Amino acid sequence: MKLASFAFGGLEGFGAVTDGGVIELTGRLPGRQQTLREVLEADALDEARAAIEGVQPDHPVDEVEFLLPIPDPEKNILRRAELPRTHPGNGLRNPDIAQHFFALCPHVRAP
Repeated sequence: MKLASFAFGGLEGFGAVTDGGVIELTGRLPGRQQTLREVLEADALDEARAAIEGVQPDHPVDEVEFLLPIPDPEKNILRRAELPRTHPGNGLRNPDIAQHFFALCPHVRAP
């Protein structure tokens, strides 16, 4: 099951992406979760799977605008890599292995 957040007709929602299109799940689940984040927080993936069983797609894939998968994430994982390079001032070379730095940043929203 492929889940996605999307906009259609000026409204944002989430649903399951199938070969035939997108099945809208916004408001269809028993817990009435309104975002994909709420589905994950409520551990309602089984309910989402059951809700799409035998249902025809509501929207063609090419007519929806796909959004960030998780709207308003609680935390983002940021990654920065420093690649090996020669220092312009002294000609010394950094280590040949890239150094990676990871951080969990609360309340940062991607553009």
